[in-house]
Amino acid sequence: MSAPADAALQAPAASRMAAHVTLALLFVISLFNYTDRYMIAILLPSIKQDFGLSDTQMGVLTGIAFTLFYVVVGVPIARLADQTSRKKILVIALALWSLMTAACGMALNFTQLLVARMLVGIGEAGSSPPSYSAIADLYPKHRRATAMAVYLAGAPAGILIGFILGGWLAEEYGWRYALLAVGLPGALFAVALIWLFKEPRRGESDGVEKTRAIPFMEGFKALLANRTFRHAAMGSAFYNALAVTYVNWMPSFFVRSHGMGVSETGVTLALIFGPAQIVGLLAGGYFSDRLARLDVRWYLRVPAIVMLLAAPFFMLCLGVHSTALALTCLAIPLLVGGMQVSPIFAITPSLVDVRMRAVASAVLILIINLISGGVGPVVVGMLSDLLAPEQGMQSLKYALLIVTPVFSLWAALHYYLGSRHILADIRERPQ
Repeated sequence: MSAPADAALQAPAASRMAAHVTLALLFVISLFNYTDRYMIAILLPSIKQDFGLSDTQMGVLTGIAFTLFYVVVGVPIARLADQTSRKKILVIALALWSLMTAACGMALNFTQLLVARMLVGIGEAGSSPPSYSAIADLYPKHRRATAMAVYLAGAPAGILIGFILGGWLAEEYGWRYALLAVGLPGALFAVALIWLFKEPRRGESDGVEKTRAIPFMEGFKALLANRTFRHAAMGSAFYNALAVTYVNWMPSFFVRSHGMGVSETGVTLALIFGPAQIVGLLAGGYFSDRLARLDVRWYLRVPAIVMLLAAPFFMLCLGVHSTALALTCLAIPLLVGGMQVSPIFAITPSLVDVRMRAVASAVLILIINLISGGVGPVVVGMLSDLLAPEQGMQSLKYALLIVTPVFSLWAALHYYLGSRHILADIRERPQ
């Protein structure tokens, strides 16, 4: 590693308290993001019944409808975040996706619901890239995976809230009221951010004084030429294809294969998904940061190992007849698999110039979501429909059994390949 990079490793971040306050605000934004995004999973049985939808249509609703605009506008928004105020982008994005989540609750047919979900995707595209960029400026490299883990914990925490609250509200008042109840508070918090959020100086945690904007195509080509980034992005994409598939389809699986009620399923899965993934995220960030001080390759070795450990338990969850055992088997891979998330987002800023961090995160998210959101749930829905004539109510289980080992092994392979290039790619990073 070069002398400037070594010095940057020791450079202090902004006031530790100020950094922690900003990180806490970003966590709350992430919480709203994932509550709004995934609450619809627990509402799918009710929506399917009201609108008379097929599993393929529900897969489109939770996958392509959201992901299409999310990935299309993500990179242009991230480019703005690298050039302009990240705070303004976060405020506008939070207000938009919150109001559109509420609009989903007012949809009168499948088409209107589909359009509203697309607009939710546009809003949420403006959340993560500015947040990742800000965290990289708040925390030095050797603490970045842990800080990223705190922010990313908003995902499982949001799923926990969305499943519990969504299941209860859907059963008591209906799925429309549930979407209204989670959408409107986010819009109010967006207004509060105008006064609460303080934007960090770019490159502060790395001791870098650089204000020149990097030409987009120059940075974009360098990013895609980076071997570590390519493998990390593909590995993360296939892990997330598996994770998104399980988040979106597990409620339906337990309702169909284990005869659970919607509210019971929401509470139970929330208490499984939320704590397991939060612990996994924080553990992954902590251990990756510690191991990477000895050898930076652990930022990708940890994800490769945990994917191999998680896959058998995912499949066991689908195959056992006992509901209690199935839930236990589900908790284990969610915790273990969650350990791969924060190292990937922590290492990405170290591979690019400080003025390309938001775009790098957006390209990473684009690759992840093209595969995970655009392929995972839809493929499972299509397989389930194809298997339904023979397997009946168990068709979803067999569809999940088909995709689980494919996505898991593919992810582990890319993480391993990326770990072989990471030392050279960090040395060659633009200074």
